[in-house]
Amino acid sequence: MQGGFYNMKAEEKLEKINARLASYDPEPDNRADMIRNVMDLTSGKGSTPLIEQFINIIFGWTEILWIRAGLVTVSTCLVFVFVFQQFSIINRIGQLENRMVKSSTEQIIRQQGEQVLLNSVIMKEIGKGEVKDSLMVADRDLQELINSYSELQRRYNDLKKEHFSDQFNGKIKNQKL
Repeated sequence: MQGGFYNMKAEEKLEKINARLASYDPEPDNRADMIRNVMDLTSGKGSTPLIEQFINIIFGWTEILWIRAGLVTVSTCLVFVFVFQQFSIINRIGQLENRMVKSSTEQIIRQQGEQVLLNSVIMKEIGKGEVKDSLMVADRDLQELINSYSELQRRYNDLKKEHFSDQFNGKIKNQKL
């Protein structure tokens, strides 16, 4: 019985609490607004901060599949074009370098031979005692001497050809007679 009495007392207390809570009437004035706000917050649709809106405007296109695939394709093509361009430029530079080395080597060897000859001529003419360094000659004078030597060599070769051709023509005339 005491357990039943205790339960009775607890039930009476609960009824009093319920009656008191009902008298306060916790009904809000804008019930529809509150329901909408709660639903927006729980669904994630609600108002977003300004930064999130800005990021969505800038990067929203990344969620569109065909734009993303197109941009990936274009960027891949650009990388291949860049690699091909770099390869062709390096190849052309290598070809130019090889051509330059081949033509320059012959010129350098010829000029060095002329300079060795020029130095030996200077040393014989002036003597070793008077010239301490054969590079004391001015560049312009050295170039004129080299040009003169080259011109004399060309004339000598022309005279040689002319002399041999005269001899050859003379032999042919003698043979005909």
